[in-house]
Amino acid sequence: MWRDSVPSAAAGLVLDLCEELIDGYARRRGPMPVVVVHAAGQAPESRHDQEVRELVELVHRAQKPRWLLSRRVAPPTDQDGLPTSSNSPSGGEPGLDHRAYAAATALVKNVAEGVWENHNRSQYRPYGMPRSQLLAALDQALSEQADTGDGVPDARAVVATLAERRWQPSPRREPTGFWRMLGTTLSPTTALGAAVVACLGVLAAKLDSWPLTFAMLTVLLVPAAGYWIRRWMPPLSMGSGCRWLATTTFPLTLSTEAPVWSLWHPRLSRATLEERAVEVVRQMLTAAGFSGTADAGEGVSAQDAARQFCLQLRTLALLEDLRENHRPAWDLRHRKRTVPPLLIIPRASRDNGALPFLRAISDVRSRRSEQDPLLVVAGVGHGDLAGLRERTPLPLPTPDAYRRDPAKLYETWVERSLRTGQAPSMNAALPWVMPVALTGELLTPYNPNAEIHRRSTCRVRRSPWLLWSRWTLVAGCVLTTTGAATYYDGLTDSYCGGPEVVWNRDLVRKDGECVGVVTGSPLPVDEKARELGAGGKKIGLKELQDRIAEANEALAEDKPYVTVVFAGALTARPPDLGEADDVVRQLAGVYLAQRRINDPKQTNDFLQMKVVIANGAQGMQHQKDMAARIVAYARRDPTVVGVVGMGIHTRTSEAALGELQKAGLAVIGTTNSATHLAERYHNYVSLAPTNSAQASALTATLGQAQQGDAVVLVPQEPGGANSTYSADQATSAEKALRDAGFNRPKRISYPLRGTSGVLDAAARSICQDGIGVVYFAGRSSHIASLMTELGQHTGCGDKQHPVTVLSGDDMTKKPFKGANLTFPEGVRLRYASLTYEKQLKKLLLYGIAKQAFGAPRMPTWQDELFTDGFAALSYDAAYALHEAAQDAGVPGYGSAPAVLAALHSVDFSGGATGHISFRNADVADPDLRGHGFGLYEVTQPGTGATLQVELLGGRPAGLLPLKQANCGQQDQEAPASSATGGS
Repeated sequence: MWRDSVPSAAAGLVLDLCEELIDGYARRRGPMPVVVVHAAGQAPESRHDQEVRELVELVHRAQKPRWLLSRRVAPPTDQDGLPTSSNSPSGGEPGLDHRAYAAATALVKNVAEGVWENHNRSQYRPYGMPRSQLLAALDQALSEQADTGDGVPDARAVVATLAERRWQPSPRREPTGFWRMLGTTLSPTTALGAAVVACLGVLAAKLDSWPLTFAMLTVLLVPAAGYWIRRWMPPLSMGSGCRWLATTTFPLTLSTEAPVWSLWHPRLSRATLEERAVEVVRQMLTAAGFSGTADAGEGVSAQDAARQFCLQLRTLALLEDLRENHRPAWDLRHRKRTVPPLLIIPRASRDNGALPFLRAISDVRSRRSEQDPLLVVAGVGHGDLAGLRERTPLPLPTPDAYRRDPAKLYETWVERSLRTGQAPSMNAALPWVMPVALTGELLTPYNPNAEIHRRSTCRVRRSPWLLWSRWTLVAGCVLTTTGAATYYDGLTDSYCGGPEVVWNRDLVRKDGECVGVVTGSPLPVDEKARELGAGGKKIGLKELQDRIAEANEALAEDKPYVTVVFAGALTARPPDLGEADDVVRQLAGVYLAQRRINDPKQTNDFLQMKVVIANGAQGMQHQKDMAARIVAYARRDPTVVGVVGMGIHTRTSEAALGELQKAGLAVIGTTNSATHLAERYHNYVSLAPTNSAQASALTATLGQAQQGDAVVLVPQEPGGANSTYSADQATSAEKALRDAGFNRPKRISYPLRGTSGVLDAAARSICQDGIGVVYFAGRSSHIASLMTELGQHTGCGDKQHPVTVLSGDDMTKKPFKGANLTFPEGVRLRYASLTYEKQLKKLLLYGIAKQAFGAPRMPTWQDELFTDGFAALSYDAAYALHEAAQDAGVPGYGSAPAVLAALHSVDFSGGATGHISFRNADVADPDLRGHGFGLYEVTQPGTGATLQVELLGGRPAGLLPLKQANCGQQDQEAPASSATGGS
């Protein structure tokens, strides 16, 4: 802040005018004048001229503390050592002699190349002057060529030297501003650089390798690329200096070709730049008076024209540089710089070059249409006014007219001098000069005994737009990158799928597993997950996903298709990775159905099938979340017609089916044997025999022995257990045993220890009570403990007290043949399977698998991928859903709801498991509604002998009447279908 007293009324008037021009710049953004302050009359001993000089100095002292960019140049009025040319123009003529030209050139170079006051504390960063630096490089190259003393320097040699230096002055300046600070930021030797490195280290610990690599490369390559472009790719990418010289119309050449400046034509652009530079060098040589550069008869006039050209070119470069520093740009510099640059010349005369410089500013501005922001305040002696050629028929207001309103002088100057005053016919020689004539009365100092006239100036306010800067951008990028990295890290913690989790959130992460619909990256597969054999070929989840993706991409574009979602527990956590094997078998069956349906050589189906995978986590623990994701995906994809799979019944199965039913999606179960689901949900049918059907078929094998007591063994599953298989089996077993003539079965619960059951107490109770029939509702992993405990208690395991153990389809997971397992004498095990073994032996499915997987030999039903018939069940389920879609006229008549309506009318033969029918009522042949199943008996002929597994009976799905499907000693018909008739 500046505070001082003003010596006279003229000082106050000029201060008011300057403050009006400076503070009103942001509001008007209008043209800035060259304010020439001079005395209205000549005083004795040039006293008024000295007061004018002091007044201009006062303006500088008042404005400098405001922190605006300003320059004070005070060239000496006596230029000793400069020879006076004999042909110099006289008086007030605008011609330039050697003395005036040298002084004016030195002045404009001083302004353009010098350091502006307050450059480190101004509103915005220091000015960049690329055009003036280019001309300085030209001067330097020309001076070096002239110092060689080889006569007149060759203009093209000068330009060649400049090109070798990449059009920059030598020595090159050290990096400043942004690039210097960026180097400091990235240097680990500084505290800031160390902090950046530490942040990158934290990000490295949180992010995956590819985002970290990308971020590091971006951080390193952006500054490196900028430095490389600035250093090694001039002139095209050096900046605005070369582009200005090549494109400006000021130094017109005699070339017959149009100038070219384009990144796509570097050779032509370089030629244009060099041609322009050669012309400028020639004009500089002519202006310097080198012989041979102008014709003898026109030497004086050509030299004077060259001097005018060079002075105006330098002035143009200065004004263009200042204009670029205030023009609208991405960094919002025009909003940050709200005040113009101020140039103070306390005393301007012809000898010190200031008057020619002021004339050059006015001439250049009159020739150019662009406005520059430079405000010049110069003091001119009364005797030097003739050098301004101040002859105009448009007089400005007198000081008395604008002393009360400084803006009136500016408005009148714009109206009279710039609108019509620039016309040559109006004889306004220097329209951009605003003369401020001060009378002797105004210049008279105040009476020292009178009231003190104090004035003050306040610091220029910085614009809020200053927050937008390169460093703000860097900070914003760092914060955005850090925030994005943290956000991405949070997404990867909550969702699966790799980079696409940003836009694809169909797979949510639950308990370390991916739950939902696989619509992007494949489902992650544990490295230790098993691969199942099929015809000498190992097939795992990873390969199945890849093959399904290939089949989806191979869909014919000229045919419609429907999307079938396979839902199952495709993943498991160590050490229970084997739990997912059955679901992988089911997925293989769905894929084989897709291959056959989409192959025009094997089927005539016009409607193609696309398969999308959905995962419910180990044991379908998150089945409800999976169903919600399926429904959301079905809303986005109208080709989704239903769901296949859902093979494990859990506590959330009903809620999941309810969600799918509300969305109108049909569900065809594969291995889910729950009894009541088809009764409660009209959108659900299952190909697996229900628990009730299995229990009825097993108890029917007992024949006339259906009397006495029976026991149902149920594991004591923990409160958080998800599966309801054992509870459902126990309930169905109790009902079947009662229906078979047994007394009310006794339910005995046994505790669990890890994956095994603790059956000592249960076995003791069975043997002591002489129980002959035990329905085991536990898991296949518990059967070994039961047999061991039965063999250790008296009352069991002899011919007088035989024990028959019945169990459901979970026993198919136990490979009894060759197992290291001992059965007590007189103890036999009977269990049910979901498919009929004899039907599986003769399937065409294996031929499809051989072709699809590229197996070296024909697969068989005993291969790991096809054992237990799970692949056959899912094959039929996918095929049945496709049949329902075709029957419903999809995609012509509304997709999912239409398929759901047609679901219970599906009926076709030739399925992998038999005849498939979902009809609720078929009076003509009700047996065709039955599920397929098989019944097996495991015995041990003697101690240490190999276990024998015998197929007692069974039936393909819907192919045999129930009487022909009876097994064992049953002589009555046993129901084998669900209450709703689902196959």
